[in-house]
Amino acid sequence: MARAKITVTKDIKPVRELIRLTDEFEILNLCKSITHLKLDPMCHMDRAYAKKWYEDHYLTGIHVRYVMKPGLSINHVADGVVYRAFNCTDAIAERIMKENPVYKSYFEDLGPIEPQEDVPTVLPADPEPEQTPETEAPEEEKPVEPETPADPEPEASVETTPEVSVDEIMKELE
Repeated sequence: MARAKITVTKDIKPVRELIRLTDEFEILNLCKSITHLKLDPMCHMDRAYAKKWYEDHYLTGIHVRYVMKPGLSINHVADGVVYRAFNCTDAIAERIMKENPVYKSYFEDLGPIEPQEDVPTVLPADPEPEQTPETEAPEEEKPVEPETPADPEPEASVETTPEVSVDEIMKELE
């Protein structure tokens, strides 16, 4: 009796990567979804804040994993700070959850970010250029003579009026 071949496969876990955005409105929406701030897309100051947050907190990995649920806050007595979604970085969230496991329900865990390694692109090796036999002498370069312009065009004659002084004009008017 023939047995079916059993293959073992690894579980494929989705890899979460940082989102690279260039559009100001997409950056603003990402900032709103993580910080739960009420940002206005038509306000240039809100867009500037979102862009700065994106560059300083999101792309650097400071605030990408733990998102505090909307409407919740933690009054941390030891720090003297009221933490909300916009000022609670991943490191602070991890520390707070270690100190008090009750706070784990306050956060949504988006999952770890896989480090993005810069993998160098390997280009195929260039084939070695054909070597000329040593017996052949390289051709000598002939000196290049600078180009002389063809017959220069005669300049167009410009009719000039003789300069008349102001005194002469005044005499004619009298």
